Amino acid sequence: MSRRMFRFACWAFAAAAVLAFAADGRAQNNNNNNNNNNGGGGGSLPAGVEVDADGVLRTRVFDRRLNQQRLDAARRNVAPNLARPSKLRMVSLNRLEAAVSERLANGEAPTEEMQFLAGLTRVKYVFYYPETQDIVIAGPAEPYGVDASGRAVGLNSGEAITQLEDLVVALRAFPP
Repeated sequence: MSRRMFRFACWAFAAAAVLAFAADGRAQNNNNNNNNNNGGGGGSLPAGVEVDADGVLRTRVFDRRLNQQRLDAARRNVAPNLARPSKLRMVSLNRLEAAVSERLANGEAPTEEMQFLAGLTRVKYVFYYPETQDIVIAGPAEPYGVDASGRAVGLNSGEAITQLEDLVVALRAFPP
């Protein structure tokens, strides 16, 4: 066998091996809930561990019924102006900065609506209005609630809600 054929055979064998074992390497989540607390195919309950003050490592387990009750309560108490999903909700960064600064000056924390950017699930567009020198972010949005793990999720899709602190981190990492 020529050297060229041998190399081809080696590459073909390696490619076949990669394809044969690819299913074992994908995300390691089989969604059948065999003691790995990964949600069992129903929703996006968190998996993970916690370490207590004594250094004991434990798996975090959340009751699905409690999580559902929390999200149902959030659905009932959602602000009227955020109750309907929107394909394009716009948030003025200038107004947001002014409102957050005012609250902080008064010794108050930003409101939940500010912290969760009015329910944006992602930032799809950034607009600049030169006449007002305003920067506006926009994207799909929906009513949101906080699940048992403390994450803000959309009540319709279950997608994560974009948070103000994440936007600040992104702007610091990638300044204009």
